[in-house]
Amino acid sequence: MKLSYSTIKMLQEASHIWVNRLLGIPRVDYPWFAEGRRLHHLVQGHVSGKVAVKELIGFTDTFPLVEEVDFDERLRFTVPWQDGYELSGFVDGINNDTKHLLEIKTGTMYSFGKFIKSMQRKLYQMAFPNYSIVLFTCGKEVVPYKTYEQKPVTEKEIKSVTDWVNEGIKIIESNVFTGGLDADGHCAVRYCEQGDSCHFI
Repeated sequence: MKLSYSTIKMLQEASHIWVNRLLGIPRVDYPWFAEGRRLHHLVQGHVSGKVAVKELIGFTDTFPLVEEVDFDERLRFTVPWQDGYELSGFVDGINNDTKHLLEIKTGTMYSFGKFIKSMQRKLYQMAFPNYSIVLFTCGKEVVPYKTYEQKPVTEKEIKSVTDWVNEGIKIIESNVFTGGLDADGHCAVRYCEQGDSCHFI
């Protein structure tokens, strides 16, 4: 079974959404998703050298390989896991010459501390154990922006993200998906992945 960072995060924070997915209920494409994609494409165009963005002239890191379509298979990684599970995801950019990954976070400015603690960052670097990772973060426009760089993942970080993933798998195997529900069994997630179509409304 293929799992992703976002799926493990969802299982631990609002596991009832797993049931929505099994039922085939479509996800809501909230407006901020489109804004995030727009900003991602601007940054990716700039770092790949395809489309220079004057506001980003000070961001000189280069990533020849970036997403050109959603779920670009060239950017996919997989990590074999235990008992028939597999972790899969997509990085925002790769420079195989300098051994750097790119991660873009938009909408809200990320702090360096949040980036360091991020299980997503640890998981992605576990998939590329000898690679450093560069975070580009901005708000609702590409400026102002901040960048951070983190060296390759440590053994301690690998252990922490491994434990985190296994906790998510335990929820699947428990067959109990009540996370994110109120005392009456109704969806209590403000922006549920399935919105008003959530099975638990």
